[in-house]
Amino acid sequence: ALAGELRLADGSAAAVQGLLQQGVTCFDMDFVLTSDGHLLATHPERLQKAAKEAGYSAPVWNNDLVPLSLADVRAAGLDDLRFPTMGEVLDAFLDSMMQADVGSPLPLTGEPERQPAKKSSTDNLLLLLDMKFAAFSEVAVAAAMQMVTDRGLQHITTLWFGEDAPTLRTLVQASAPAVRTIRVFRDRGELPSVIAVQQAAKSYDMLGPSIKMPAVLLNEMVKAGGPVLGWVVDDESAMKVAVEIGLQKVVSNKPLAMHHLRHSWRCACQAFHEQKLPLDVDASSVT
Repeated sequence: ALAGELRLADGSAAAVQGLLQQGVTCFDMDFVLTSDGHLLATHPERLQKAAKEAGYSAPVWNNDLVPLSLADVRAAGLDDLRFPTMGEVLDAFLDSMMQADVGSPLPLTGEPERQPAKKSSTDNLLLLLDMKFAAFSEVAVAAAMQMVTDRGLQHITTLWFGEDAPTLRTLVQASAPAVRTIRVFRDRGELPSVIAVQQAAKSYDMLGPSIKMPAVLLNEMVKAGGPVLGWVVDDESAMKVAVEIGLQKVVSNKPLAMHHLRHSWRCACQAFHEQKLPLDVDASSVT
């Protein structure tokens, strides 16, 4: 959940701004495709649960397509605050970047007065678009890239690839060359070979392994030399794995808790090196 710790609606301007102000810089957002072609910021299971709780009687639900139009979603009482469209989420993110003073986006066509973002101000920002099921298609991805480009957010946007999809990768490179791609690897099912990992590192801008994958594969991804983002890091043990193998970014359902944990480790390390820690503190856990 993007904003559960802040008790704010996922995808809302208040939630995004609140997390940015707390120092969270990596945002992983799920999107589903409605039956009439709109992209909603939510996970399919969350939308299905909310629709049922609202008493909405929908056709048989499957993972390939949300059997609801945007009008159906709104008629069921699922408003744009809790279930915003992709456009609304991107607008919220854009507004929040401005208000949180993390830098403005790239110049937009027809708006010469807008200044490009300073690289240092947006260097750490990462907006991950996880297109679920039918949303991971040429038409939906092309629409997403257009919306990202229209708002000048392509330089901080990365598209999840849960499977190797050369056609979609080419589409992204052609329509929004500044948008990065990340090849995701899960810890369930058949694990990738070392050769597959090396090939993915050449084809994609980033690698995104499950933090539960075998250490040999995690280390191989780091050795490949490109950015590696681990998921899902929700507790101290998972965070230790991420730190030990040298990950720079992680995805978490508890972003504030993990951000504060990392900060506490950093402070403990600094105190240790300044010889301010008591002798019984295990400094190995905070390196």
